[in-house]
Amino acid sequence: MSASCMKHDGGFSYWLYRLLLCCYPVQFRRLYAREMARTFRDSYREAVWRHGRKGVLRLWGIVLYDLGVSLFIEYLSAFKEVLNPIEEMLCLHSKPIA
Repeated sequence: MSASCMKHDGGFSYWLYRLLLCCYPVQFRRLYAREMARTFRDSYREAVWRHGRKGVLRLWGIVLYDLGVSLFIEYLSAFKEVLNPIEEMLCLHSKPIA
């Protein structure tokens, strides 16, 4: 892979990864998006250096798999955080008055 092709593709891959980070809940992004983007950039560079295009394809396979799993987990966690106060309120009101 030529240096100019790698640089262009790396820019696109990095841009696309940053765009995918927008899929995460806001609180999660605030805490982790910067570090995740930095890790992706470093992983991309190493994948290109070690394995060329095959390494980039493998990296994207890992990234997309992780995205699917972690999005499910993070949204489930966020949903539970929203439900906890509602559940507490309902439990308080459903107790019999003595």
